[in-house]
Amino acid sequence: MKNIACAEVVRNSLKGLIGIKPQDVVIDLNTRTVTVQYESLVTAKKNVEYAIARSGFDANAIPADKEAAAKLPKECRE
Repeated sequence: MKNIACAEVVRNSLKGLIGIKPQDVVIDLNTRTVTVQYESLVTAKKNVEYAIARSGFDANAIPADKEAAAKLPKECRE
């Protein structure tokens, strides 16, 4: 994740997950990390990781979906 456009892709991938509020997603472009606070009784960590991976980015041990990664804006793929 290099810029706001890339961050928005990740943020949008998490919108549909129950137990995550928009203000609970913190994206640090300098370190290229995402911190997500979520209700663990409602949403599992793996659900968060897979949602991010399906958007085209690696999420911990879950590799990015190759098709989604190929569709990312150029600046997000570098």
